Amino acid sequence: MFIAFLAIAALVIGVAARIILVPLGILYGSDRIEQVNVLVAGLGVLAAVATYRAWTRRSAVRQIGRQPSSSARWDSWVTRLTALAGLVALIIPTFNLIVPPTPANISVEACPTARTWNTPYIAVNLGPDGNNSRSGPARSYEPNGRFPSGCTMGYAAYCVGDPILELVTPGWVNSRWLRIAKQPDGWRATLARWLSGEDAGEQYVAEAVVAPQTAYNSISEARRCPGGYLPPGQTMLEEFDSENQWLTARADHAPNIGFAIWKPPSEPFIDGDSYHQIYTPPPLGGSESHPNPGAAAANGSKSVAWRYRATVADTLRPPPDAESSVTGAVVVLAIGCLAPNVPADVSTAAIDAYSVSSTGELAQLETAMPKLSDDQRIRLAGTACQAPI
Repeated sequence: MFIAFLAIAALVIGVAARIILVPLGILYGSDRIEQVNVLVAGLGVLAAVATYRAWTRRSAVRQIGRQPSSSARWDSWVTRLTALAGLVALIIPTFNLIVPPTPANISVEACPTARTWNTPYIAVNLGPDGNNSRSGPARSYEPNGRFPSGCTMGYAAYCVGDPILELVTPGWVNSRWLRIAKQPDGWRATLARWLSGEDAGEQYVAEAVVAPQTAYNSISEARRCPGGYLPPGQTMLEEFDSENQWLTARADHAPNIGFAIWKPPSEPFIDGDSYHQIYTPPPLGGSESHPNPGAAAANGSKSVAWRYRATVADTLRPPPDAESSVTGAVVVLAIGCLAPNVPADVSTAAIDAYSVSSTGELAQLETAMPKLSDDQRIRLAGTACQAPI
């Protein structure tokens, strides 16, 4: 009976460890998790056999003098083996159903040696031959890991680093480097190193070579980042060039600059309270599938074509008669973008206002700018940096 008790206790510990340690991100890696699944299944078989033997010994007195037939003995062994095989077949799928190696809301499986549970940001590797990790947020740092393509990895924070051309959104540059999620120092880190082979050092992967599975803003900038790279500075928006219909903005350290307009609901627009990105359409800016919102010039400037007659003036409500006109005010915002869909701090944005007449006249408003709430500023900045996918 003592052996049966030990076997059951080991089984309970194994089940608890499998169910608890995977969601905590301490036990990860498909191979390691499957090994634990098999180990716990083996403990289940051992506990079942030990319990069965203890039970049969208790009832052995009742069987004295009664010799079962050979067919009965054979049927008994077949039944036992079938039950044990069923137990093994049941335990592993049950684990993978309750706590799968990859969270159920993630559509792509985790990389064989990567953690996806208990991480704020998950992304799929896109490099054709996999992605390198590096010890810092730049290509000048030594590679310290290699992960296959087409699988997901979990990240804890990002650092601003070496700008890399995007694989998913051509025309954009991404300066965010993702830090692979690791357990904090202490017993969790010790267990993760022992159970999952977790590397204690910092590892960074360029976000330009991954595709997110979670929201872009679900990850925050790390408190400490190596390399000294700076985020985009204050954006300066130049006066609209009405002759060439160009908007120009500048910002130090901005890999990309995005532009957008907001039509206040109080103004006489058909589509009032709407947000629209401003970008240069083809053939001057990119291709039909990838127009040019995105990368700034080396000097931190970017110009886009603003066809305000078609996008603003023509959306004003019709005047009451043919001899009169209608005028509405729009807000124009320019901001540096860390990456596609990731604006810089909204406090760095440049904001101007223009009045647009249904006759096609446009004038910059020096006063009486429409008021924006904090949420409206954030939404307008997000519109400026939105990617076309």
